[in-house]
Amino acid sequence: MSQNDDQDNQKPTISTGKLLTTKPGDLVPEGPQKSFIERATASKEQRRAQQKAERIYYDSELSKLKQTLEHEVASHKTYYEQLTQEKCAKLVREFQGKIDQLHLAQQDAKMESCRLAIEKTDTEIKKIESSQLAEPMKAKLIERLMDNLNKTLDALG
Repeated sequence: MSQNDDQDNQKPTISTGKLLTTKPGDLVPEGPQKSFIERATASKEQRRAQQKAERIYYDSELSKLKQTLEHEVASHKTYYEQLTQEKCAKLVREFQGKIDQLHLAQQDAKMESCRLAIEKTDTEIKKIESSQLAEPMKAKLIERLMDNLNKTLDALG
């Protein structure tokens, strides 16, 4: 055997830097390197597990906060809507009272206008009846006054 054959048959060591094959495709270092890699791998897995646990905790806290905020927003929205409805109802009642007063004033004005129109027509009729006009002329004038009065009353409603 040559010296090269002896080197190829030697077990790999740390000093040679060669790796030992345990399964096809898997390379595992020997000695202290192997334990270092195992510790590093375990440490890396612990970090990953810790990160996953922290992420789960963060997500659950975030979900709780989101639910709390959604509940508070809904509560404020409900309060705002209720307050708005109460204020609107109060304003509507106030304005409804004013609208009712305006309708009453309008009705009073119509009644007063009707009363004045009737009084004026009555006064004109009395003047015509007391005048020296011929009866057919008096009847025509009174008829015109009554037509005008009816039109005025219709216009006033």
